[in-house]
Amino acid sequence: MCPVRTHRPKMCFQGPTLMLRSTVIWRLVWLGVTLAVLACCLLFYGVGVAGRENAAASFSWWMTVVALPASILVRLASIGIDVLLARLRLSTPTLGSFADFALEWAIGFATGYIQWFVLIPVLRRRYRLARRATGAPRMARVGVGILLAGLMFFGGWMLWVETRTSVPMDLPVSLSPGREYTREFKVNLEQTYTIEVEVDKKLSFDELVCLLGVNTPPYQPCSNVPSVVKATWVLTSEGKGITQGSSDENKGGDFMNDKIGREIGSFESVKGQRYKLAVSILADGSRLAQCNPHLKVEVHPMYNEGIAVQGFLVLCGTAFLGLVGLVILIVSTRPNGEHAQG
Repeated sequence: MCPVRTHRPKMCFQGPTLMLRSTVIWRLVWLGVTLAVLACCLLFYGVGVAGRENAAASFSWWMTVVALPASILVRLASIGIDVLLARLRLSTPTLGSFADFALEWAIGFATGYIQWFVLIPVLRRRYRLARRATGAPRMARVGVGILLAGLMFFGGWMLWVETRTSVPMDLPVSLSPGREYTREFKVNLEQTYTIEVEVDKKLSFDELVCLLGVNTPPYQPCSNVPSVVKATWVLTSEGKGITQGSSDENKGGDFMNDKIGREIGSFESVKGQRYKLAVSILADGSRLAQCNPHLKVEVHPMYNEGIAVQGFLVLCGTAFLGLVGLVILIVSTRPNGEHAQG
């Protein structure tokens, strides 16, 4: 029974029971989120969903979030290993897109589980012991505050990146002569955007390069396999013409793990402006039908390189805040020798 205090009535709460329930609820919520990420990964790799590479990258970042701040250290260690292997002229093992992400999910899951349900409970018990001996340590609160600041710093940056319109248009198309595709979209970046036809690597690499008509070094025009990509495009905004072009004027290539893109044009965007793109197909590209062709508008690769640099700096900053907060938290909850003697 709870002790009765006549000078100040107090309700009796089953503290340990409530804490146990909250711990179980948090564990179930955390497991549900991580399993949802895994389910989305399986969904996007089980069927041909457009933009699944971007989705996989997004899921990877969300696994980093649910395992913060320990996942930051794991990511930095992974980057360090990649850099070391590159300096030693050793190639990183390639497991394939799905296997790579599945492995990353497993590492993120293990990191997060050990952090949230093994290490943090230990620190919590040490904090209670220190609190009983000396009251609530101010340093411990400072450490928790720094950890939360690191989480907010990383989460805020990630939210900003996820809400940028890096791919405002991704449309499956049929490369049949006479077809015309029109789509409206709005961008929130002031960047260079490319217009391209993107296909899966379901034919040999050399044949795809020739069929797409990629003409950027070190690739040269193919004499025996003519290009089947021939199109014109017009970009307007609020009924006014912005720019136009054709595939004959732009023959750049964008090479990814399992896709190749053939650039047919580009334009400079104005942040917050709505655009309308009309693309007319002029040649028979049925030989690319099995490669799942898409008409895509995406931000220039230089933007993604800048985001990668930003991401590395944000990871370093978050790791620094996490380490400082964790060290302060551990030091502040360390048993005091004087209280141990008392």
